[in-house]
Amino acid sequence: MIRDSEFPRAKLKTEPQKRRNARARVSRGYTRDARTLTLIDGPARIGKSFSAQAWCERMAGLARYVQVPCSNDDIGFFRAIGKALGVSASLQLKASEIRNRIEEVLQHGDLMLVLDESQYCWPQSWQRYAMPSRVNWILQALVNFNVPVALVTTPLFYSSQKRVEELTGWTSEQLIGRIGHVERLPNKLGRADLVKVAKALLPSAEAAWGALAAYADVSKKHLASIEAIAKRATWLASQDGEQSTTAAYVRRAMKESVIPSDTALAESLASPRKSRRNTFARSPREARGYAAATPPTLEGHPVRRGSLITEPRGCLANT
Repeated sequence: MIRDSEFPRAKLKTEPQKRRNARARVSRGYTRDARTLTLIDGPARIGKSFSAQAWCERMAGLARYVQVPCSNDDIGFFRAIGKALGVSASLQLKASEIRNRIEEVLQHGDLMLVLDESQYCWPQSWQRYAMPSRVNWILQALVNFNVPVALVTTPLFYSSQKRVEELTGWTSEQLIGRIGHVERLPNKLGRADLVKVAKALLPSAEAAWGALAAYADVSKKHLASIEAIAKRATWLASQDGEQSTTAAYVRRAMKESVIPSDTALAESLASPRKSRRNTFARSPREARGYAAATPPTLEGHPVRRGSLITEPRGCLANT
């Protein structure tokens, strides 16, 4: 609960987040109106995919959402775009046939294409001569024909680009010159946005919205932790025959399942501690080589003339 004295500080904390979300919406609208290429990048698990898909659904069919497959083949890439556009993408069709139908629809229509997980547009095999065919097709078949395209990606996009340039000699001047706008998303969502997500997923658990936002703020899973708690709490309520998920089920899900699961996952992924070598109570090594052939010098022991062997008193010399 925010006191009156803390309200201005909390307001200042959430205002930048609101401005970033507004800029992201404006960027997508600018891409559609200006018919240009926009690059939207941000870290994983902050809701990029959910936001992009929801925005496309509100555009009444003028923007189509596509999740780029992580496979390295062209037919899977074009089939995903074909399904989003509604063109035939049958398994009996070749990649070139699906590609020609996609180009016919996009180049002569008024649709915008939103490609999520665009870091997979780069080759995934990392061969020395694997050229970025997907990126080249986007530039030549879409951007050159003024098709509005938005690439939603993680920072892995830039590292993959550099690696392709190092391995293949491909230069990115064409790509850089065609990017009309770059929008950088925040590293994490603010507390106010997390509360809104909790409210959308669990409308009947108003008393637990703040706790969900606080847990997601410190969890490494961030936004995904709210979704995991919501699914677990909904399942617990269904087991008891309840139609609505109350705050009691949310607290039970957090205490019995989600928090122990996240703790176990963090411990499993933590780097193992290096075991220290025990240097105590070790038996002495057997002397070999020159050390074995040269006995130690003993004071008070007679040395036989003409010999290098020392012999203590009372010992029998080997003959």
